[in-house]
Amino acid sequence: MGTKAYCVKCRETVDMEQEEDFEMRNGKQALKGKCSECGTTLFKIKPAPKGNLW
Repeated sequence: MGTKAYCVKCRETVDMEQEEDFEMRNGKQALKGKCSECGTTLFKIKPAPKGNLW
């Protein structure tokens, strides 16, 4: 898919591989994948939909 995420280990923004959607315990949607450089697990929280504030 080519989503960009920040890798803490590489200290740079890299492409995410093996992406999968999942829902966190608090109900927010996120992406989970692997760093294309070092293989570290990456997380990226998706923005909330505009109409669902509280």
